[in-house]
Amino acid sequence: MIDAPRRDPYRLTGDVFGGRYRLEEFAGAGSYGAVYRATDTRLERTVAVKILKPDIEESSAGDARALFQREALTAGRLMHPNIVAVTDTGEENGFAYLVMEWLEGRTLEDEMRARGDALTPAEVAVLLAPIADALQAAHDAGVVHRDIKPSNIHLGRANRHVVKVLDFGIAKVVASSSSAAAASRIAGTLSYMSPEQLTGGLIDRRADIYSLGIMLYQMLTDAMPFSGESQGQLIQQHIVAPPPPLQRVRPELPHALSRVVERALAKRPADRQQTALQLYQEFAAALESANSMSTMQAPLTDTFAGEKLSTTTMVPAPASAEHLAATAYPPPAPLAPAGAVTADRLVHDKTTTGASPSFTGSGDDALAASAPDDLKDLRLYAFGGAVLLFLLNIVLGLFGRVLGLTGTGYSYDEFVVELITTALRDATFGAALGVVLSEILRPANHWAVGGGRRLARVFIVYGASGVAGLMGLFVVLRTSFFWFALLLAIIGFVAGVVVCGVRLGAQNLDERKR
Repeated sequence: MIDAPRRDPYRLTGDVFGGRYRLEEFAGAGSYGAVYRATDTRLERTVAVKILKPDIEESSAGDARALFQREALTAGRLMHPNIVAVTDTGEENGFAYLVMEWLEGRTLEDEMRARGDALTPAEVAVLLAPIADALQAAHDAGVVHRDIKPSNIHLGRANRHVVKVLDFGIAKVVASSSSAAAASRIAGTLSYMSPEQLTGGLIDRRADIYSLGIMLYQMLTDAMPFSGESQGQLIQQHIVAPPPPLQRVRPELPHALSRVVERALAKRPADRQQTALQLYQEFAAALESANSMSTMQAPLTDTFAGEKLSTTTMVPAPASAEHLAATAYPPPAPLAPAGAVTADRLVHDKTTTGASPSFTGSGDDALAASAPDDLKDLRLYAFGGAVLLFLLNIVLGLFGRVLGLTGTGYSYDEFVVELITTALRDATFGAALGVVLSEILRPANHWAVGGGRRLARVFIVYGASGVAGLMGLFVVLRTSFFWFALLLAIIGFVAGVVVCGVRLGAQNLDERKR
């Protein structure tokens, strides 16, 4: 360690932080933090100590400190085998610091640079599984990474691969009430940033899906989908330009894979895969549907920089039932059951459980099967709502008749006719409520216009909202109006469709302006 003072710009080597972390060697620095290899003297283990750089310009020091504290909070709350663990934090001699597990080896960026060539689809699938699982865990915890790129994916040593997602310094806590103003000013790497990050739009988990799509494109082709000569050109391409097809760079790649990546790179967040697990799921299904099994033999035959790929440490354990229940899509094949990992585990089972579709047939069929049936749940909820309110009306009417609460002058036949017509009116209202409830209970993009869904669903939902709004008063007050209420239902449906059409037109106009 004789040359440590020359190599250590802050001359902290040998200092002890927190009474237990002895800084051994300067490892490197980023935009606002510097990392040291250190020894935890209590547990006698190697750790990484990251400090807030003291030489940051005064104008940005406040933002940097906010980012540093956010990294400690966000990474500290995420306990996952594929996310770098933060174990301690504190301040020593004016230096804010956090303690992380020490990772030896190289990043995905180092690996691709050393290779100088693209990865095979099988290798990409093996890497995508733990990355997607780590992002899914972060997203379920309300954390959006916002800087997914190869340099933030750690692979470990060449002979022992352990995938870790790094650097949650600019992560956004979705559930937090804070404005995250500092993070919004230093929010990612331009080549991997989503259109909504660049335009100041709403940022959620789908921003990470876009960045992951860029990374998939890069891994499969050894090229970037967007590469403007200036920052302005690059930003413009992210916002409006479609990515070049994968086959333009690698003609041998299946078209089904190209469609999966192109969907992840959709300009509108609603048109992308909605979860990281869904992206992995579609990628694996595309490999299967494209008859790529010959290139996906046991992953132990794949290599990284001349070393055998150890999939037993790269693929995460299966997600828990609670974890998978948090998504609206069928779970992928088990990612790490006991025993050796074979190609069968890299693709979705041909037969899924429940009402989930089967991923068989052509690439188009596989992608169509992976999308939820937009109208099936509408029909189910509408029918349920109609039946429930029809029966409720009948029961209440009969109960009122028995108690003498209805008009006593009515003959029984007149009473039955009135009861059935009123029940039919209420059934119409119940069907509209069922449609609205179906939309509210969807896991994401409530009340989206277009939103990657069929236009039929969007118009039906808005129309049903108008029906429910205008008919509600007659149903709640238990009036005997029938034809007038149905007329209002028609007016309400037309009004809802008109409102939806106006919103669609305004949204398309706004996108053209962008």
